[in-house]
Amino acid sequence: MSEIKNVVVITDCEPDDYFAVFLLMQQKLESMKFIVSCWTDPIKKAKIFKGIVSKYGNYPVYYGEPTKKEYNMNELEQFETTEPVMKYTSDVFDGVDTVFSLTPPVDMMALHQQNPTIFNGKKCYMYGSFNIRHLVEKEYFKFNEIYEMLKSFSSVN
Repeated sequence: MSEIKNVVVITDCEPDDYFAVFLLMQQKLESMKFIVSCWTDPIKKAKIFKGIVSKYGNYPVYYGEPTKKEYNMNELEQFETTEPVMKYTSDVFDGVDTVFSLTPPVDMMALHQQNPTIFNGKKCYMYGSFNIRHLVEKEYFKFNEIYEMLKSFSSVN
């Protein structure tokens, strides 16, 4: 992971994502930012996530687009912080060399539609099959639109 220095992690805060996030926190990265996505109340979920990761460092946490996907967050609400979280903007990706997409890439698709070159020169690591299928099955996006977004990265793993 020596070539990975500045990272944006897009997460829906499912348990498998926390495992990946904690592994990334062990790496020698220059910066790591998070976008919490795919939930009916992304602000609340981002505050819960920020409360958890703040125990390990001062990481910027942003919230993404709301979707119809709901989760039972009762057991995690104890971690919700009162600190504010901000809606992400495209500048979150400035200076970033790698994007880890741990959730259906709803936010990545929205950004790519606004600016088709936003991911040029960046690497992408993603949980692909389920997350891509979810976008198509829920009719958020067509497969060819997703393909165009993925093609804009320098590599997808």
